[in-house]
Amino acid sequence: MIGLVKCFGFALVSSSGGGIDTTTVARDSIVVFRLGSERFGVPLTDLKQVFPRVPITLIPGKPKLLIGVANLDGTLRSVVDPHLLLRTSTIYIENGYVVLLRDGERSLAIWVEALDGVFEIDLATLAAVDEAASGQSGKLLKGITDNRIIILDTAAVISHVKEQLAACEP
Repeated sequence: MIGLVKCFGFALVSSSGGGIDTTTVARDSIVVFRLGSERFGVPLTDLKQVFPRVPITLIPGKPKLLIGVANLDGTLRSVVDPHLLLRTSTIYIENGYVVLLRDGERSLAIWVEALDGVFEIDLATLAAVDEAASGQSGKLLKGITDNRIIILDTAAVISHVKEQLAACEP
């Protein structure tokens, strides 16, 4: 993962914007990305790879959840549009990044608008997400930080997308 930090020039910072916290509080490295005006994060351990500005081929008649397919290091993968899952106002544009998430042997490619960096966050201090307000997407979230970074539950996101795509198969 050091390559990710070097590649994108991220600085490892605390969620409050200061330097690395050296206290004994358990903190997790979180990769933060943007979709519209919202900031989302996933644990660095759930990130397999980031691909900047990868061409995505649109597919006619595809499920709404998919943007299309992309060649990611020689493997053709479906790329998911997370704004439909997370109910954000952003729409796919050709700029952006494809983020390859992983949960064990399962993986999922999602398009994100921008990467903000890698932050150190104490996941034990996350505020709960109001599922009534967030609807179905609330089940895909671990919580929210005090500076409004919404932390995704990678396993739940991958499972949900796989279920949705399986339901679209003939």
